[in-house]
Amino acid sequence: MRKAINGTLKILTISSVIVSMLLILVAFCTQYSIKEKSDLKSRTNILAQCLDGYDEDIEINILTKMYDNVSDIRVTLIKSDGTVIYDNEADTTTMENHFERPEVKKAVTYGNGSSSRNSETIGEKIYYYAVKLNNGSILRMSQPTKVIMYMVLTIMPIVIIILICIIAVSFVSAKHLTKYILDPINEVDIKYISSNALHSQT
Repeated sequence: MRKAINGTLKILTISSVIVSMLLILVAFCTQYSIKEKSDLKSRTNILAQCLDGYDEDIEINILTKMYDNVSDIRVTLIKSDGTVIYDNEADTTTMENHFERPEVKKAVTYGNGSSSRNSETIGEKIYYYAVKLNNGSILRMSQPTKVIMYMVLTIMPIVIIILICIIAVSFVSAKHLTKYILDPINEVDIKYISSNALHSQT
């Protein structure tokens, strides 16, 4: 019985800890994703304000100086007809017309727009946010979801260490709890057996 109770407590503890850790990890990823999208929108809006008032050639020159050597975020400048005139991660001469892209269409219609999908250009899951400039051009910034996955992979060793520590402590606790549960029962059994033995002797 002792082994059965101890084993059951260990299984319940491990299951509870793993489920809790997974829920925490999912919550962290969700919150981080929301924050990253919010930050991307802020950066795009600030950059759009800096570019407003200039013609396309000057906008391209500014973006080239600011983002040609930046790899953690993608910046694209698109003409009102969908022609890509600047991209810091791809050759614009080989890129197809972007007018039908969801975030671009929303930006043209509503002033801004966003979407998430696999990029045909760089082959990754991307979050896009686009803003319409005063001259009709569309400024689009995007963030690969691999950044989020990188954060998850970064904290995984810490999560695993905490998980191991909690399981180790819970195993010790399960052993003591089993003893706490069974000792009074064993004492009652011993007293009952002793009492019956005395009655049988009399």
